[in-house]
Amino acid sequence: MARAGRGRRWARVAGYALFFAAAFLVFLWREIPYPELARSAEAHLRARGIEAEIRHLGPGPFPGVRAASVRLKLPAPVDTPVELADVRVQAALGSLVRGRPVVELRAAALGGTLDARVTFRRALGLETSWQALDLSRIPKPPRFRELPLAGTAAGELRVRDLRVAFPKAQGSLDARFEGVRIGPGKAAGLPVPEVALGNGQIRVEVAGGKAQIREARFEGGDLEIALSNASVLLRQPLRRSLVNGMISVSPTEKARRELALLFAVFPGNPGSDGRYTGRIRGNLGSLRLLRR
Repeated sequence: MARAGRGRRWARVAGYALFFAAAFLVFLWREIPYPELARSAEAHLRARGIEAEIRHLGPGPFPGVRAASVRLKLPAPVDTPVELADVRVQAALGSLVRGRPVVELRAAALGGTLDARVTFRRALGLETSWQALDLSRIPKPPRFRELPLAGTAAGELRVRDLRVAFPKAQGSLDARFEGVRIGPGKAAGLPVPEVALGNGQIRVEVAGGKAQIREARFEGGDLEIALSNASVLLRQPLRRSLVNGMISVSPTEKARRELALLFAVFPGNPGSDGRYTGRIRGNLGSLRLLRR
């Protein structure tokens, strides 16, 4: 009986110690100098060429943080600010105990939602997904800012190890689009009529310095577009990456009429089914369309 009583007393002592330790951790978490932490994060991103403004950083769901918004300005050629709202960053407690932290992020972005998960193991892995993004809010390079873009996007991006330099990175992209429409407007100073592309799917796998385009198609609109046997040999900077693949375009009569100039310079004649087919070659900065 005496031994049982001592066991209960030790259990009670351990429980109190655990309670006070947890309370102390929560106190520290709430008393972190969050404004200084936000400025430090901004400086860290600035050193990597990304301008950032983190507003109203504070404690979020334990043991995480929450910001009213994060405004990012990405490097050229995309230098238009992107804003994330109600940003929540949280570490999974179980992963912290095991010594393999997992950090999760959720934010509202471009009219939809963005989720990301970073795993700190032998490799610094990233998994991110997005839902119902409004394409009209996506920043565009200067040459295309006068060309309206509409529709929604969803998808997933996975990167095996963020510490690997870009040309040698490994990962995959799966993006889906609905109700895509471009124009009317201008692209590189040239007038572009309104063209519906419909729904699309893009699947890309990256490994060994090459991006293999497994699927890229749009259908159900004025133009049905499909890429096949397409790959990109990755280089730094990205615009120097080499592209090789086949493209086929099947226009409706409306698109054929409104894009007459495009089809007049398309290499080769249409097939018996009215589909135009050509080869894409060159680098991302200056693509060429050739006969197949």
